[in-house]
Amino acid sequence: MRLRAGDQIYEALKEATAAAIGLYILVLAAAPAVAAQPIARNPVALVVEENGRTSPELPPYSEIMSGDAVEVPDASSLVFIDYRSCNRETVSGMTVNFSPSGFSTSRGDKRTEQKVACPQSLAPDSGGDNSSLLMRGIDSGRGFPLVAIRSTFVIVGARPHRFARVRIKDATRTLVDAKLHGTRFDWPPSTPPLEAGSVYHMVLLPERANDSPIKLSFRAAADSPGAPQDIVLIHADR
Repeated sequence: MRLRAGDQIYEALKEATAAAIGLYILVLAAAPAVAAQPIARNPVALVVEENGRTSPELPPYSEIMSGDAVEVPDASSLVFIDYRSCNRETVSGMTVNFSPSGFSTSRGDKRTEQKVACPQSLAPDSGGDNSSLLMRGIDSGRGFPLVAIRSTFVIVGARPHRFARVRIKDATRTLVDAKLHGTRFDWPPSTPPLEAGSVYHMVLLPERANDSPIKLSFRAAADSPGAPQDIVLIHADR
């Protein structure tokens, strides 16, 4: 029997549709797979104190990266400063997940927080010009970033332990020439404190001769209200 004209058109359309679908499948199979974009591994928090054991272990004054998850058992506690909120968080008996938008916890019955001064951030000088920056603003009038007169300096980055010595000078003399023990440096109690308004130059000397020292410059300012001791992050990799 001969197909009617309508049936012929219908069959032709079916064949064309099947051919188009087959071609689309072949194109998809031949196309390279696109990998999912990983979460940017940027620092989002600073460890202040760890009591007991956590998983993973976190040294004091190390940075926590976006995408990290930390398990804190009931018998332990973790204290960190969240960069996004500038809160000092104390957690215990929970898992903490860190992301670019902050952090979340599995439960919150053993969590306390306290508003603190935001950590400041210094980058090395470059090409003879001061390029130090502040995480929360810059003193554009005088050209140098402000650092509180009672600061704790913390070296952060990919290789923070590579520096062996720190030297700090003012306009006329060397105030500090001391060996570094780890990545944290507190102003020596036997040394006169920083003077508000004065400019200081810091040099971090590497342990290995083939590594380069870094230089930073800053101006001292009065302590922030409610912050007896400010934290200054030195970004040695910038």
